[in-house]
Amino acid sequence: MAVLRYAVYFIVLAILIVVLTKLEVAFPGILQVKTLVDSDTLLRFMEYSPLQVVQLGMLFICGLLLALVARNVPSQRPIAFLFGGIALAFLIHELEYFLDSLIGENFWLFVLAVALALIIVYTLRHKRQFNIAWGRIWPSPGITLLFAGWIVIAIFALLVGQESLWKAILENGYEPLAKRAAEEFMELAGYSIWLIGTIEYAIQAHVISSREPQTAVAKRRAGRRQNTRGRF
Repeated sequence: MAVLRYAVYFIVLAILIVVLTKLEVAFPGILQVKTLVDSDTLLRFMEYSPLQVVQLGMLFICGLLLALVARNVPSQRPIAFLFGGIALAFLIHELEYFLDSLIGENFWLFVLAVALALIIVYTLRHKRQFNIAWGRIWPSPGITLLFAGWIVIAIFALLVGQESLWKAILENGYEPLAKRAAEEFMELAGYSIWLIGTIEYAIQAHVISSREPQTAVAKRRAGRRQNTRGRF
């Protein structure tokens, strides 16, 4: 079953990347890569380009899955909350342009700081529950993939996408648009790994919850449901 899932991940992501790249090659400009920054002549990625929409969609799915885990698997709630908070931080970063333009410059940094503070405080307050939850689920292919996606997004895409690095490599041939495009596709790769990790973690958390002993209240509730079956 796991082999089939990973085959599906590969096929779906391969189709997505092929479609995005082939569309831009066949119809230049369809990905809305080029746009003006206010009245300047600099080119940049549109903040609502198809690539950005795909990334936001991936983050939304990740957040939804982690919220379901936190709601339905109490024993995994601290871990689900932590990774859900990280997904929220990614989302805030992707909405940087809109937060700054609609509210104020660098407002997204304030929102990000608040979100990270809440994540840290919650995790520290539930440190014991977190350690127990981690012991139940580790080793975990889902968490491994989440960590790998985090590295790609927070380290490779951020550091390799630095303008100074590209200027040093390309010198007089430096093109801001090419650097930005490479950075966005690298982020897409990271979000893809993060999405696969989230799905795998949600599946593993569900398996763990089905094996955990039920509380007395849960047993009584399950008994009442069983007794009411077939009455009508």
